[in-house]
Amino acid sequence: MKTLLFTLMASGLMLASLNTFACSKKSGASCSEKHKKTNMSAEIKKNFKVQKGMDVAILINGMSCGGCASRVEAHFKSRMKDHNKIETVKVSFPARTLWIKFKKGKTIPKQQLLEEVGHAGYHVEDYLEKSTS
Repeated sequence: MKTLLFTLMASGLMLASLNTFACSKKSGASCSEKHKKTNMSAEIKKNFKVQKGMDVAILINGMSCGGCASRVEAHFKSRMKDHNKIETVKVSFPARTLWIKFKKGKTIPKQQLLEEVGHAGYHVEDYLEKSTS
């Protein structure tokens, strides 16, 4: 019983910490306060592409640390799982990119995906779909 209680308490602490991704900025403010649109480097834009094995890439502006990337990924996994259409969600802070792989024969409209980025508190810089050729 004590082991079960400890496990539940630890899980609760883990969930609480996932909801407050600390920003790596020295201000100590949470990432939810840092989502201002910034000038994105030309190198990031040049390297933006749909990763092998993925269906969609969304270039996201406003992420300021790895915690932001984790927040976007967690948002998409929790909000979009209800659609039962997404197989994989992956976010990279250095690339400022969200990649999505849909389940076979499934898709979600582009506009809905872009709106979800906004609901997570960020801005869409660009959007690409896997080439079908």
